[in-house]
Amino acid sequence: MLVLGMALLLITCERDILNPEQNKLTKSVLYDVMKEWYLWYDTMPEVNPDDYHSLNALLDALRYSPTDRWSHVMSTEEYDRFYGQGEYIGHGIGLVGGNGENLWSGWVYIGSPAESQGVERGWQILSINGENITPETNLDSLLGDNEVGLVNSFTFRKPGGQTVSMDIEKQVVDINSVLYSEVINVNETKVGYLVYQHFLVTSIEELDAVF
Repeated sequence: MLVLGMALLLITCERDILNPEQNKLTKSVLYDVMKEWYLWYDTMPEVNPDDYHSLNALLDALRYSPTDRWSHVMSTEEYDRFYGQGEYIGHGIGLVGGNGENLWSGWVYIGSPAESQGVERGWQILSINGENITPETNLDSLLGDNEVGLVNSFTFRKPGGQTVSMDIEKQVVDINSVLYSEVINVNETKVGYLVYQHFLVTSIEELDAVF
C-alpha cells in the first residue's frame, strides 16, 4: 500500500529522515528518495522540487499515473496512528480502481461513517463532490485533508443499478484488519477462510479471535 513509506523505512539507516527530532521530510529529500527507491523511477520527469508548493504536489508530478494508486506522503503522526493504533481519519471506505474510469468500494470498515450510512462493498463511485470519476481524477485533492468533520458528497451505483447520493463526514475510523472470515466445508473437511488486509499492531487480537 505505502510504496513511498516502505522506501523511507529502507533508507532510515542511511538518512534518519523519519525521526522528527532530527530532520523533516523536505521536497529535495523526497525527490532523492523517489529516484533511489521508486519502482517506476525510470518514468519520473526531471523536475526542480522547489517549483512545487507541497510534498504532495511534488509526489503527484513524479508518480507513475494511473498505474501507481498507492504512493503518498503521510506525517509521522498519521503513520503512528495507522500502524500503531489501528486508526485513521477518513470515511471508512476502501477505494479500489478498475480500468481507470471505474472506482469501487472495495471494503467498508465496521463502525465507520460510511457503514453507518449503509455503504457496502461492491458499490461503484460515480462522482465525488460533483466531479465524475475519470482516469485523470486526483482523489487526494478531491477528498481533501484528513480532518475530522470534513464532508464529501458521493454518488454511488449499487450492484442492482440503483443510484444513491449521500454526504459522508470524515471521522476517526477504527481499522478492522480482518475484513471477512468463515469456515467452509470442502469434501467433509473444514477449511478456515479469511480476508486479511493490514499488518498492524492491533491486528494481533483480531487474528487470535478469528483463529
